[in-house]
Amino acid sequence: MMKNLKIILFAALSLPLISCASVVKNKVNSPYYPITVDLITVSSSYDETKVAPLKKNLESLGMTVKTRYFDQTVSDLGYVNLDDNRIQSFLNALKAPDSDVVWFIRGGAGALNLLPALEKHKTELSDLPTKPIIGYSDVTAIHHFLNNSLGWPSVHGIVAAYNHEVDELNNLKPKHAPEKGDSSNGRETIADLHQALFNGVHYKRLLPLNEAAKHGVEGELRGGNLTLFQATMGTRYQADLSGKILVLEDVNEGYRKIDRVLHQLEYADNLNAAGVIFGQFHPLDANDAERLIYKAVLENYAERVSIPVYYYPYIGHGLYNKPIFFGKKATLSCEGKNYCQLQQDKLIDTKGRS
Repeated sequence: MMKNLKIILFAALSLPLISCASVVKNKVNSPYYPITVDLITVSSSYDETKVAPLKKNLESLGMTVKTRYFDQTVSDLGYVNLDDNRIQSFLNALKAPDSDVVWFIRGGAGALNLLPALEKHKTELSDLPTKPIIGYSDVTAIHHFLNNSLGWPSVHGIVAAYNHEVDELNNLKPKHAPEKGDSSNGRETIADLHQALFNGVHYKRLLPLNEAAKHGVEGELRGGNLTLFQATMGTRYQADLSGKILVLEDVNEGYRKIDRVLHQLEYADNLNAAGVIFGQFHPLDANDAERLIYKAVLENYAERVSIPVYYYPYIGHGLYNKPIFFGKKATLSCEGKNYCQLQQDKLIDTKGRS
């Protein structure tokens, strides 16, 4: 049965796919372009016994997968390795000439600690051709460095170990409604991620949270996880977001804390951002009352600021985590004034890397 399931999944990925209409609508090209990925993690440790099965599962979906830079000797703080080892693994993956992207296995904690060492390699990395990374959550710190220090684009999206296809191959059946035990990003597909890389993105039903949002905005996307982003504010790593659109999401943080951090962002003049897109902040299994109180915090922020603010809870730690491209221009436009849409061009062409 597992063999049949793999055949079905591979066949499905080889054909045009239709996403949930209320979430995303992408143009689909055929055939399904081959892609080579280096799997890596620089944050929390990962169960080593699951690396080989994960590689096999991903290869069954038609991609070439390399795990050569997965180097784990768990540190005292539970990181995958010591800082020097983590940096070297990441640099090796970025420099590898035979892979198209670096895909993080998971997030967790600890990536922020690597910023000083990454800055020391800035000149060396600037001479390399750009290579996209894929990940979110703790990977925000790596996005932050690549986008702001090198000017490279990157992909805020699902990690390799947690997504719909891997759940299916691990016999984790999807549910029709969020319930206890549902996995983060369990309905977000690798197929949609692949299509985004080669075709761009076009997401509808972004909710404008203030009047300014209804007029639309353009700019490069930046940001990621709110906790990681806040950690750079007021430091030498703080980003200048002039003309940029800030994307923020978080999980396992109380709504009062989110409210406090958004006041801090407001008091910092929103770091000169041209606009803000909020992803999901409420827990995966939140009830209606919990979802609404988190949304109220975001709406209150939107009412206090003059820049466009949007809400799109399909980005982050929820059941969905639609891929978006940091360091690349996005256009937000509104028709009918009820909902808005976000569009970005493809990140990778069929002739090679971005």
